[in-house]
Amino acid sequence: VVLDEALRAPDPGIRARALASRLGRGDPVHPAQLESMAAAPVDRAELWEALERIGRLEAFPARQRNRTALAEADLARWLASSAGGFAPETIEALGEVVRSEGVLVVLRFRHPSVREGQWLAGVAGPFRPGVPLGVRGKWTGSLFDLAASATIEEHARAHAPR
Repeated sequence: VVLDEALRAPDPGIRARALASRLGRGDPVHPAQLESMAAAPVDRAELWEALERIGRLEAFPARQRNRTALAEADLARWLASSAGGFAPETIEALGEVVRSEGVLVVLRFRHPSVREGQWLAGVAGPFRPGVPLGVRGKWTGSLFDLAASATIEEHARAHAPR
């Protein structure tokens, strides 16, 4: 009953931990519940980490189990928790930049209450070849520059100088 209530909580971390608890106990979890949670970038980050903690990443929806989807999740959660306290309304990858430390994903995002809803740039990563994917990149963040103000290489350099 408590887990059922937790699945309806507004906090994505609580919902993710409830799903992970069910899986960890061997209780059935409908794939649609996992898909639904992984659809929203902030929720996707919470779900990834909850499943990672219990060693059940295979339950994470395959459609979202890729570098781009996890980069979106990482930056969206950073924006929601670390920056201005907002989750982006829209977020999408612009491209990737390879650094010696790994691949940085450059993204653009917007929210109507931030800089008049203009597209802003952010970075997620690095994602290292041969290392399992994750959602806590040391250079993940945004300087809230306009996405069109620089190339993807320039945006990446602003976050992760060579």
